[in-house]
Amino acid sequence: MTSLHASCHCGAVTIKTDLPSVKGIVKCYCRDCQKYLGNYAPWVVCDKGATQIDGSVGEYTSSDVAKRLYCKDCGSSLAKVPNDSEIVLVAAGCFDQPLNLEVIKEVFVEAKEPWM
Repeated sequence: MTSLHASCHCGAVTIKTDLPSVKGIVKCYCRDCQKYLGNYAPWVVCDKGATQIDGSVGEYTSSDVAKRLYCKDCGSSLAKVPNDSEIVLVAAGCFDQPLNLEVIKEVFVEAKEPWM
């Protein structure tokens, strides 16, 4: 089975997900993502059961609907985990190889800044 590999900036956290379980990319323009990342968020939609995250991972409850994962060592934003869901949203920029994935959805477009 083909896998995709991702990591934080310093390499203390690694992420592996099975490619067949990846749904595509969601671009999120919500104010929560903007405040947390300083930008919009391109997330790779992965099946939680097919995704393994190892290393120095911290958790931050960013809203009543999701938590965010980050590297405790370098602070890299790694993923957003919606509550009561079977998916994990992995930050597209963390992947170690080019992603040949389609954008399947754009959400919170009404919050999109003109420069985005």
